[in-house]
Amino acid sequence: MTENVCLAVGVGDAPPLDYLAGAVNGARAIAKWARAQGYETRLLTDEEDPVGIDEIKSALEELLAAAPKKLLLYFAGHGFLSGGGLGDDIWLLSEWRKTGIGVSVTLLTRQRLHLFGLKRLILISDACRTLANEMTSFVNGQAVLGMGPFPYELPQSDSYFASSPKRAAYMVPGRNLEESRCIFSGLLTEALSGVHKEAFTEENRKKPITNYSLANFLEKNVPKWADHYGVTLKPTSITSIRPPDNVYLERCPEPPPPEGSWPDPNEFRVTGMESTDNDGRIAPPPGLSWSTKKDRELLMPAETTGTRAPTLTEVDAKDDKAISEAQKVIKARRRLAMDAIQVDAANRPNHFETGAGFTIDGAQAAGAFVGARGVAKNLFANAWRIEPGYSVSADEWWSHSGMIKSPMPLVVKLSDGRFAGSAVLPNFVLTFTFDDIGSQAVIYRRMGEPFSEDAEETLAQLRATGLSATDAPEVAQRLRYSKHADPTLGVLAAWLHDAVGDIANIHRTAFFYAERGEPIPFDIALLGRLPARRDAKGVVHLQIPATEEAAHRHGEPGYMWRSTPATEGILAGAFPWMRQGWSRLHPDGQTDLYPRGLSELSDHLLPAPFTSLDRTGGTALVELLFREG
Repeated sequence: MTENVCLAVGVGDAPPLDYLAGAVNGARAIAKWARAQGYETRLLTDEEDPVGIDEIKSALEELLAAAPKKLLLYFAGHGFLSGGGLGDDIWLLSEWRKTGIGVSVTLLTRQRLHLFGLKRLILISDACRTLANEMTSFVNGQAVLGMGPFPYELPQSDSYFASSPKRAAYMVPGRNLEESRCIFSGLLTEALSGVHKEAFTEENRKKPITNYSLANFLEKNVPKWADHYGVTLKPTSITSIRPPDNVYLERCPEPPPPEGSWPDPNEFRVTGMESTDNDGRIAPPPGLSWSTKKDRELLMPAETTGTRAPTLTEVDAKDDKAISEAQKVIKARRRLAMDAIQVDAANRPNHFETGAGFTIDGAQAAGAFVGARGVAKNLFANAWRIEPGYSVSADEWWSHSGMIKSPMPLVVKLSDGRFAGSAVLPNFVLTFTFDDIGSQAVIYRRMGEPFSEDAEETLAQLRATGLSATDAPEVAQRLRYSKHADPTLGVLAAWLHDAVGDIANIHRTAFFYAERGEPIPFDIALLGRLPARRDAKGVVHLQIPATEEAAHRHGEPGYMWRSTPATEGILAGAFPWMRQGWSRLHPDGQTDLYPRGLSELSDHLLPAPFTSLDRTGGTALVELLFREG
């Protein structure tokens, strides 16, 4: 049995984005290092042929067939962060514009690879993590692998990302293709080879390089080296592989290898995901590309040299004036986003006699579906009240007086043929906000309240500047102490926790709702892998496991570290509230949580962050949920 395996992928040519010779060089360097350490290694680059999903899938299946204990997965190339920072890291492959497909890092590393018996997983990603824009919003991330042969198991893992969320990563073009280097990968491979004394434990070359010493070295030195080239680059490291298996290099070679030659910062401009907007593409040598070229000695075109002005996300924090202007821009963006969320707020109803209803801003509703236990009645304009679907009698769903008691799934059909979905919740007024690309916001307000300020502020931030895992404590704080407790906040918090693999806090979020006697949004159940049980009356109960007390970090609300007992809660909704949740659905469904075939509708999703579908997908969703049998 092979103990350790490595797949190193370098995608240099992904038009119309910049040509990244350094990505291929980085993959080659990692593959060379891995072979020297005894890893069975596969190298995939687009020097001869394009790299696509099938090539990565075949290479991984070949490596995993030997049932290894450890996998090192490296990627260098272009990428972005989907879902306004709440979604996945997406790696872009050679023909991404043609296929509309990328690699979903989350689905591959946390959903599929955990089914292949791995005990340790090392992920190295040297790709941009900027937010999706008009160019990339249509790209869907795929899991690459099918279901593995082993039970689901969380391996110990180390993850190294070249940049922090919402930021670009950078490559420095050299005088020729071989001298081009990605800043992060260049320092990483030098460190792994023993070049830098600071990468060793206690900065002593007689000690090993461990995951901790490597992470410390990268977090300290990558920003300094990036500043040398006039850009901001702060890597993200998450290390959990425990001793003695956390050693990357046992000892330094004698003599230590020399430092590599880096391009002159005065001669070449760096390139990242955002640079194509202003400067024109860094192109392959004329008439050639990584997928067709044979000659590796041609120089980079002269017109790619020079410098460029920093983008908004690259503004130097020491420049008070620049930061002030950046803050003004961000504030203006958030104000515009808030205005879009609160459009026509003065005309929204804040009460329904039955205890549940919804409104729509930016579109016209033509009908709604909630199942056999209720009906949606249009009162005026875009205000719809949920009423009993049968003669009122006290049961799990309605009181004698006709007040709703339990949540219901909700699918709304718009007059233009599009569909939106979420859930009907007792004592809440739901508002969908639509624009041309679909459902931009889902806001729940307590009966009698004109606004849901905490959720609206968080969604405005998501729309204007995106959210990242570092925002989790603030969102959790709003969730825990908000008197409104908009369930959308819980969904956003769960996605932020998921971004760093923090399943314990997803379970704590579920416990929070159960403790308050409130339904648990579908996304929380899905991300938390909560077992579901549908009782004889049709109510879906969720089993929430206990959590242990965790280390208390400064600024975190208590619910992010306290222990919680096992308990049970009620499910709200029958499908993901947020678009990226659909990629987490299993084709065979999950017993009593969602049916087989639901995942197939993901091809009909609209680009907006909350679930909205085209006519075909929405019609199929209604059939699947409400008209089976």
